[in-house]
Amino acid sequence: MTITTTTIVGNLTRDPEIRYTRDGQATTSLSVAVHRRWQDCTTKEWEESASFFDVVCWRDLAENVALSA
Repeated sequence: MTITTTTIVGNLTRDPEIRYTRDGQATTSLSVAVHRRWQDCTTKEWEESASFFDVVCWRDLAENVALSA
């Protein structure tokens, strides 16, 4: 089994919301905004962009995220 790890660093756009499945597994939903800023090589102007990520965490990570926010 391959496990993929992704790290997203940004600002929460809404509070994490924890729920439990019928089997008792914790799941937490949250949203993160990531802001980027760079200088255009041609015009030397600064440009900005934002990306928004909807994140769902499961099991122990879900409980840790919900308690840490």
